Amino acid sequence: MKLHVTDDGWAAFWCPACNAAHRIPVEVMPLGTPHPGKGHGPWYWNGDVDLPTIWPSIRTWSTVWNESSQDWDEKMCHSQITDGKYYGYPDTHWLAGCVEPLPEWDGKVNE
Repeated sequence: MKLHVTDDGWAAFWCPACNAAHRIPVEVMPLGTPHPGKGHGPWYWNGDVDLPTIWPSIRTWSTVWNESSQDWDEKMCHSQITDGKYYGYPDTHWLAGCVEPLPEWDGKVNE
């Protein structure tokens, strides 16, 4: 399974660029349903946990420890999830412009 969805409408997937989980609120909608835009409710999702499509694009921020500088860095991830694939946007980090399959994930963050 590539996407885990809770009963209260939150979805999580393992991001191949960040090597971390991203969690967002979702609502099941037919593909192509126009989204009202920034700041208006949850992301739309096609209802498929193995080949998820989520729209509009997903932008998340996380704080990560930088071993080199011995300090915290803020990292932004901007992507599109379509048919179970991660599409890195040009304004994101090292997977900018790349397409990667979302990995199978058991939904656990820590072991």
